[in-house]
Amino acid sequence: MEMKESEIFDAWTILRMKVRLTEEVREDYEAHDKEVANMMMAASSEPFLIFIPLVHEVVDLTETNAKIWGLEASLRQEFKDDPNNTGEVSDEEYGKRAKLIREHNKMRVKAKAKIDVLYGRKPGVKVDHASQ
Repeated sequence: MEMKESEIFDAWTILRMKVRLTEEVREDYEAHDKEVANMMMAASSEPFLIFIPLVHEVVDLTETNAKIWGLEASLRQEFKDDPNNTGEVSDEEYGKRAKLIREHNKMRVKAKAKIDVLYGRKPGVKVDHASQ
């Protein structure tokens, strides 16, 4: 795969959730799953002891992506149930959830940056991005 390690882990955590809902992503999930397994095996034998911090960051990334997924799914479902936005969910409530998504995305960006550093890579830089 021609992706940074942090991007592979990030995509894998999302694909783990998606594959439970649709078989359309099965092939992509399996490719990422194999790559993640190889990366974790390599990390476990690293002399620089990156395995434990890596596991910590992958767990954080998994939990954060699950929270984002849940918030986004609840907004999509409520919009699906009320496509004309007749007041079931107030603009204030949408705003609160959007803020929560942004806060979780900040944690996601930080976890990916820490993974980049563990692999000796320069963390991705977001310019004028809501996650900052």
